[in-house]
Amino acid sequence: MEYSFELAESEDRRRLGAIPVLFAEILQARYERLPIELCLTIAGYVVRESAIIANICVSNSARTPDAYDIDTSLSIWARYISIDGVRYVASLSNKRESSKDVCVFEADRDSLIDTVYTSEDHLGVKQIIFSKSDSLIDTGTPDVGDLSIWWQTISIAEDRRIRVQSDGSKTRRINISVACESDQVILWHTPMPPRKTQTLHFHSLNPPHRSITRHFLNFLPKTDRLQDQNVLRMTSLECNDGAITGLSSAWEGGILYLHAHRIGEDISFYCHMDRRQRTAVWTYIPFDDGESIVSIWWGADAPPLDRGLVVRTNKGPTVGTGPYDDFYQRPFWSRVFLALGGPDRIYWHYTERGIKKLATTSPAVKEPEPHIHSCSQVPTCARGILFSSAALQDVMEIMPCERRHETHTAITGLLIRYANESRACVGQVRLDSLCTPIRVEGSSRLYLGFAKAMKYSFPYVASIAVHPPGDRGSYEWIELDWVETLEWWYESRQCKVWHRDGESPSLSGY
Repeated sequence: MEYSFELAESEDRRRLGAIPVLFAEILQARYERLPIELCLTIAGYVVRESAIIANICVSNSARTPDAYDIDTSLSIWARYISIDGVRYVASLSNKRESSKDVCVFEADRDSLIDTVYTSEDHLGVKQIIFSKSDSLIDTGTPDVGDLSIWWQTISIAEDRRIRVQSDGSKTRRINISVACESDQVILWHTPMPPRKTQTLHFHSLNPPHRSITRHFLNFLPKTDRLQDQNVLRMTSLECNDGAITGLSSAWEGGILYLHAHRIGEDISFYCHMDRRQRTAVWTYIPFDDGESIVSIWWGADAPPLDRGLVVRTNKGPTVGTGPYDDFYQRPFWSRVFLALGGPDRIYWHYTERGIKKLATTSPAVKEPEPHIHSCSQVPTCARGILFSSAALQDVMEIMPCERRHETHTAITGLLIRYANESRACVGQVRLDSLCTPIRVEGSSRLYLGFAKAMKYSFPYVASIAVHPPGDRGSYEWIELDWVETLEWWYESRQCKVWHRDGESPSLSGY
């Protein structure tokens, strides 16, 4: 079956687990004396065969035309089909043709509908809702981590007809006319009323050069080409909500993922990203009470592989989420978000290869660069190097972030808490990799012990202490007073630390 877009990893695992369960249920219904445990064991040996048989049964069922029209001024009936335990809309009709058909819209000429919402996954349409554009759609609380279901908003044209596209067994997509079948389709993580989409401004991030795009697309599977050219899947990032405790961004050759943190949340998205891109570099921006985003910029004039977002909050910090690219030589940045007061959302284009577009309520505005300044020189590095800094005065505790590499374990960054309860970060900080907090009360210095990875001699922080270490081992130590600013340059394999009291070993050139 051809996919409309990339399959969500969670859905792939669910389907692989669902096939033997479904087959086991069929076995037990046929052979009632067999216990379910034995049926599951048998089903485990014939997963491939049962999937093939199921697909043959679907293929042999009555086929629906590849494309047909439905009149929305009349009542509409739907027929459903189950594939891998998932129910899809098999077909739509303006008349009931079978006892299995379900009425999904009953015509009322006194109140004509003008909007259609469809939910779909990579294989087809699962749900269809007919509504008026000013009506609220209640589909329950969305799971922000579930990126397998997406919603399309279709505004009905004057002729009252919608165009249904089918693969013969189920509905793949719905459009308003034949002319729109080749237009770019925008899918949303939750149903989006037309009035809301009309207030959004789309910002293109890192648009590739045309010749590079054509060359690159030639090597992609057909489904990936379709997704890159025709389908925008827009999920969202909540911002300026008092319950949000921070913002995380993953970068590897571009922004890959954005996440707004809340207390008690599910942080399994880190593991999902590790499976997608193990070398992604994470930036964490902690929010204090009353802290909110004021503006976000996009480095439009930077080289393609150095482009990142820069975030400024109402409490002062301006943080970059991509490589440091000599901010003072770049003539202009594009401001893509400006807070209007109150909670808001930033929509971003979800793909396995990175974020290509943002959609916000703010038009793009060319501005001089946001102020991010380093006292140290930009280290020489073969890959993009990220920059962070934090004050070392009035520190109450530090929480190291520790990550396991192939040959060693490295401290990749620090989450710092101050006497006034504010927080800051240096280096790469992931909330799933934080160590036990270290209190600095009574400490006069911060001690960082550096080692070099066996391969390519990448320098990394191997040990940290707030009192003179008894055994300095083979590490190269730097000792920093609790004053002024700590600067931490980093990428996925190595880091360089700078302070007025000293600096760590130079980065490896690999």
